[in-house]
Amino acid sequence: MTPFYFGESNQPLYGAYHSPTGVNYSNVGVVMCYPVGHEYNRVHRLYYQVAQQLSRMGLHVLRFDYFGTGDSSGSFVETNYSRWCQDVQSAVEELQAISGVRKLSLVGCRLGANIAIDSSNIVSSKFQVEKVICWDPILDTKKYLDEMTSLNSQMLTDPLRFLKPRIVEVNDELMGFGYSAELRSNLGRRCIQSKHFSPKQLMVLASEDSAESVKEFMETSLFQSTTCSLNNLSIESAWCNVKSIESAIKVPGFAEIISKAVCDV
Repeated sequence: MTPFYFGESNQPLYGAYHSPTGVNYSNVGVVMCYPVGHEYNRVHRLYYQVAQQLSRMGLHVLRFDYFGTGDSSGSFVETNYSRWCQDVQSAVEELQAISGVRKLSLVGCRLGANIAIDSSNIVSSKFQVEKVICWDPILDTKKYLDEMTSLNSQMLTDPLRFLKPRIVEVNDELMGFGYSAELRSNLGRRCIQSKHFSPKQLMVLASEDSAESVKEFMETSLFQSTTCSLNNLSIESAWCNVKSIESAIKVPGFAEIISKAVCDV
């Protein structure tokens, strides 16, 4: 793994490039799109494991942090949804420059899945995006914000976390991250903003506790012209459970599922 910074010199993005160590699929690359806020931390280890597995299969993989998140420049309160989609395009261009890949797939979880979908049409104008793989994507982001607000209140009044309940103030902070008015506005409407879907295939991965919303997600008109597949995961991700907000998610065989999906294009 090679960590580095890329993009604009005054607003660099952090990336981690996993170069192929197995049979060289020299023309296949994968860009991994993280969820945001506290959910980033829950999948970070799993993303690393998947990237390592894909590189051992001979694929070029880039994990990266959007502007205002992780180890990239900027603060969360400065960023917005459109900027994150632009960052995916920058990440794809960087992976192509490093590896020379001509075909690629995007992998995203939760809001990262939505970002992958919305950015895929921009990326497809320059590169051949074969597949977008989405894990528990979000159909209604207004509901997502409401769930995060509820989760934040539960956390602050959790007797197992605080001896004295904290005052639940009305402010921009959710789970320790400052959601600006602009970002809230971005997310205050149905999240998939693209009018069509360019990649050839869409694979949706559904945790047991997200199956109903994922089914509704796949029935949106956006995907009627593409090949869609659903893979049910035998886990509960507990995205909205206050007891799990700091727990890393473990998905047995997840790396193999992603590996097979990416290579089967």
